[in-house]
Amino acid sequence: MDKKSLIEQIEKARNSRVITYLTSDRPGPVNARVAMDIIPLISKQLQAIGKTDNIDLFLYSAGGDTMVPWRLVSMIREYCDKFSVLVPYKAHSAATMIALGADEIVMSDLSELSPIDPSTANVFNPQDPQNPQGR
Repeated sequence: MDKKSLIEQIEKARNSRVITYLTSDRPGPVNARVAMDIIPLISKQLQAIGKTDNIDLFLYSAGGDTMVPWRLVSMIREYCDKFSVLVPYKAHSAATMIALGADEIVMSDLSELSPIDPSTANVFNPQDPQNPQGR
């Protein structure tokens, strides 16, 4: 089944509009985290959808910038009456914060939320030898 068909199936079953936000948790150059650069992209999707009753955010992430969740959740809430987060597997740290900002969190037996510790990711921490880009 292709992604578009799966999203349409979720929308039909949940009577919602689905936005996906997936980041990589692989080390190296493909490592992607929750970051502010998602805000304009999600904004563009929300503008295309317009005001609607239900929005589901399909979320998979190992975390990232803890300044993003408040901005993202506030923006999504401007476009819907009910905001839900679908967690198929991992929503850690900043992604947990996004999930906690929803009216509903939909999880399976494989789903994970995690503790939130924004103090571990800042420029004043020593460089991690296993992940030189991270701190």
